[in-house]
Amino acid sequence: MASLKSCFRHSVASVALRSYIAEFISTFLFVFAAVGATMASGKTTMDAGRDSSSLVAIAVASAFSLSVAVYISANVSGGHVNPAVTFGMAVGGHISIPMAIFYWIAQMLGSVMACLLLKITTVGQQVPLHPIPQEMTGFGASILEGVMTFSLVYTVYASADPRRGAMGAIGPLAIGLIAGANILASGPFTGGSMNPACSFGAAVIGGSFKNQAVYWVGPLIEQPLLGSSELSSMALAPKPLSLSSLSAFRTPYSFQNPYPKPFPSKFNCQKPLAFIICKSTQTDAPNSSFSTPESDGSGPSAPTRGDLFLQRHQSSAASATVLAEIKEKKKKNKQKAAKASSFTVPSCYGCGAPLQTSEADAPGYVEVETYNLKKKHRQLRTVLCGRCRLLSHGHMITAVGGNGGYSGGKQFVTAEELREKLSHLRHEKALVVKLVDVVDFNGSFLARVRDLAGANPIILVVTKVDLLPKGTDLNCVGDWVVEATVKKKLNVLSVHLTSSKSLVGVAGVISEIQKEKKGSANVGKSAFINALLKMLSYKDPVAAAARKYKPIQSAVPGTTLGPIQIEAFLGGGKLYDTPGVHLHHRQAAVIHSEDLPALAPQSRLRGQPFPNPHLILDNSMVDQIKSNGLVGFSIFWGGLVRIDVIKVLPETRLTFYGPKALQIHMVPTEEADKFYEKEVGIILTPPTGKQKTETWMGLETKRELQLKYDHIDRPACDVAISGLGWISVEPFSQSLRSSETSAVEAGGEISLVVHVPKPVEMFVRPPLPVGSAGAEWYQYRELTEMEQEVRPKWYY
Repeated sequence: MASLKSCFRHSVASVALRSYIAEFISTFLFVFAAVGATMASGKTTMDAGRDSSSLVAIAVASAFSLSVAVYISANVSGGHVNPAVTFGMAVGGHISIPMAIFYWIAQMLGSVMACLLLKITTVGQQVPLHPIPQEMTGFGASILEGVMTFSLVYTVYASADPRRGAMGAIGPLAIGLIAGANILASGPFTGGSMNPACSFGAAVIGGSFKNQAVYWVGPLIEQPLLGSSELSSMALAPKPLSLSSLSAFRTPYSFQNPYPKPFPSKFNCQKPLAFIICKSTQTDAPNSSFSTPESDGSGPSAPTRGDLFLQRHQSSAASATVLAEIKEKKKKNKQKAAKASSFTVPSCYGCGAPLQTSEADAPGYVEVETYNLKKKHRQLRTVLCGRCRLLSHGHMITAVGGNGGYSGGKQFVTAEELREKLSHLRHEKALVVKLVDVVDFNGSFLARVRDLAGANPIILVVTKVDLLPKGTDLNCVGDWVVEATVKKKLNVLSVHLTSSKSLVGVAGVISEIQKEKKGSANVGKSAFINALLKMLSYKDPVAAAARKYKPIQSAVPGTTLGPIQIEAFLGGGKLYDTPGVHLHHRQAAVIHSEDLPALAPQSRLRGQPFPNPHLILDNSMVDQIKSNGLVGFSIFWGGLVRIDVIKVLPETRLTFYGPKALQIHMVPTEEADKFYEKEVGIILTPPTGKQKTETWMGLETKRELQLKYDHIDRPACDVAISGLGWISVEPFSQSLRSSETSAVEAGGEISLVVHVPKPVEMFVRPPLPVGSAGAEWYQYRELTEMEQEVRPKWYY
C-alpha cells in the first residue's frame, strides 16, 4: 500500500507533470501532421487510395513529424508519443503503472485535439479513418499492426542504447524512418497506424469506432514480450567498463538499473533524469585493486633535520613573497577601482543606467522592495530596470533627445552628455572597436572618433553584412570600406565585415578585442556584444556565464545609457558595452518611436529599380519614360524622401536599397506637392497615423545634386540618406537599352533634387559594389609599395 502511494505521489510530481505536457504536445504535433497529410492527399488527388504518390507523401510526412515529436520531447518525457511504447515501458518496469496511465491520457488527448483542430479548420473535410480492405481479416490486420509496432518500438529501444553514445537527432530520425517505411509497406492494407492514440483520435472525431480493436490489440500484445524480454534489457543495459549515458533518450522521471553496481555508491553517479556509471579500468593489471604509493619519509631515504629546517625556511620565504605579491595586487586593484568609480555604481545590466527607486518613468528604475532585496544579497548587478523590461517585450521607449522633436516618451540623455561619458577613453589605455552599420555606412560613421579615442588603436567593425543583397562579393565590399576609411583619414588596424545574426566574421574580431569598444547609436553594438559572448562561450566558461546577463538590444537609438561591465574572460579581463554617440542627422532622430521598427531591415536587401514598368499603371507615364526617361517625375521613398529628376538619360536607372516597409511611389513633378500633402501618413509612411502627421514638419531640407559620370558601364555614385539606406545612380542601364537607343557619350551629368526632413543629411559617395553585378564593374585601385605596407587589411 505504501509502495502504491509512493508511485502515485511520484506520478503527480512537478517533473512528471512536465512529462505529461510534453507527451501531449508531441503527440498533438505528430497526429496533426500525419492526419493532415492524409487529408491533403485526398484533397489534391482524385483517387488517393490508388495513387502511390499519395502514399509516399503520407509516409514522408509521418516520418518527419514523428522524428520531430520524439526529438522535442525525448529529454523531458522520454519521447514515447505512442501508447504502445508507454505500455512496453510499464511492463518492463521502467515507469510506474499510474504514470503510464497519465501518459496514455495525455497522448490520447493530444490526438483528439489534433483531429478536432483539423475538423474545425478544414470546413467540409472528413477526418480519415483507418479502413481495412475486404481481402484482409481483422486477425491478419492485427498481426500486421503488431509486427510493425514491434519493429517501431524495438527501434526506439535500440536508439536509446547508451553504447551508441550521444547521437543527438540521429535516434529520432531512425524512429521516423522506420515508421515511414512501415507505412509504405502496409498503408494500403491497414493504414499503417502503429499508434493506438492516432487511431483513437481519428475515431472519436470521425464518429466511427469500427476496427478499433485491430489498432489496440495488435500493437499492445507484442509489448509485454518486448518490454520483459532480453531485447529490452540488452537495449537499455549500460556498457561495462566505460562511461555511458542514455544519450538523447531517457525514461521519464526515474530509471532503475537492472544490473548490480560494479563499485560502491561513492563511484556511482546518478541523477533523477539521467543514468551514468563511472568505472575506471587499468589495462596493466585488470584484476588488481587500488594501490597506495609507498611513503618515502622513512628508512634510509628519510630527510635529515637539516633538510627539514631548510624546507621550512624556504617555505616561509615563499609564503612571505606570495603574501607581498597579494598585498601589492590588492593595492593596484583598489587604485583601479577608484579610477573607474563611474563603472562600479550599481547599474542595470541591460542598459547601464544607474539604479534608482524615485522616478518610475526614468531609466534605471526598480521597485524599492526589489532594490533592497538585491542589495541585501549583493545581487544588484543582476537587476534589470523597468525600461529594459519594456524594451525586451518590443516597446519603443526612446532615451536620447533628438533634434526633430518627434520621438515619444521622456527625453533622458543628450548627445553632448553621451560624448562626455565617453571622453575618458582618450586618457585610458584600451583597444577601441568602432562599429559601423553597412546599410547606413555614412550616417553611422562617427567622424570625430579621434576626439574620443585619443591615440588608442582602433579596429573598424562593419556590422549587418548579412543584409547585403544576395551574391555580393565581400572582397569588393572590404576594399570599398578601406578606401572610404582612407579618404576619411582614419588610421585603423584592420577592418572586419561581420554579422551578429549569422556570426560571420565575429571569430576574427575576438582575437583583437581586449577591453572596450564604441560606435554610433543603433548600429548593433549590443547585438555584437551578444554575438561576441556566444563565440567566446564555446571556449571560455566565464563568457558562457556572462551570457545570462547580457545587454538589451532593440531598434531604439540609445538603448544603452551607461558603460556596462561584463566579466567575459577567464583571465580576469573586462568587456565594456558603452553607449552609442547619438547622431542627430539620422532619420531615427526625427520620426516617432513607434515608427522606428520600419527603419530596421529584417532580411536581405533587394534593390527596387526605377523605372520599373511592372510598378507603373498609367500608360501615358510609360510612353513618357520611353522617350525622356525619368525626367519630369518625382519619386517618393515612403514619407521621408522625395527625389525630383531634372536631367538624366532615357536609359538612366535609380535603384533603392533600404527597408522593405517603406513603399516607393512615382508621380509627375507638378503633382508631387499635392500628392505628398494628401497621402502622407496614409500610403507615404512613416509617419503613420493622423496624430503623428499633424506634428510632422515635412521635407524641409532640399539639396540639388549635380552628379558627373565618366563611364556608362557602371553606376556613377550612390546617394546615401542618413539612417535609411542609399540610392544607386546608374547612368546607362543595359536592361533599359533598346534597338532604337543611339550612341551615348562616355561622360555626362545627372541632375537631381533630393528632399528630406530637417536635419537629416545626405551623402554622395562612390557606388557600393553589391549584388552579383557589383564584382563585375568594381575596380581595385593600384597601390604603391608604401601604400600596401600601411594599408589596413580586411577580414570576413
